[in-house]
Amino acid sequence: MTFVCEKIDSAERVAELQSLSLISPLTGDLWKASRWFVDRERRLYFVVFGGGGPEIPFVFGLANANGLLLEAHAREESTGEYHQKNIELIWKVSKVMIPKSSASAADLLLSQLREALTDYGSLGDTEATKSVKVELPSPKFV
Repeated sequence: MTFVCEKIDSAERVAELQSLSLISPLTGDLWKASRWFVDRERRLYFVVFGGGGPEIPFVFGLANANGLLLEAHAREESTGEYHQKNIELIWKVSKVMIPKSSASAADLLLSQLREALTDYGSLGDTEATKSVKVELPSPKFV
């Protein structure tokens, strides 16, 4: 079980994306993308809504066929060089929001988020990433 990067470059994948009906928390619009990270075995989608600048943390989502399972805000701290493929990364997650209806699955969802961020590495470049640590807060139920 692992999240792998897939391009959304075929009619089938575009239809799959549209079926999720994900709304970007940053824009309020239907989320559009050219790639995502998917765990096909568990039918989970890890998506990057945006952010990542000095003022705005990365905003991630974890979804399944029923829609968004959680939203997470995180900042990346790293050392190393991309060209040397030795990036050591810490994802400092500042906020995790889980729907109240999924509160009983919070531990599982946090575990899946940790896996997704680890597999995502640094900006989705797993080849340049030597190690990944993930710091998670307690979730907020919304």
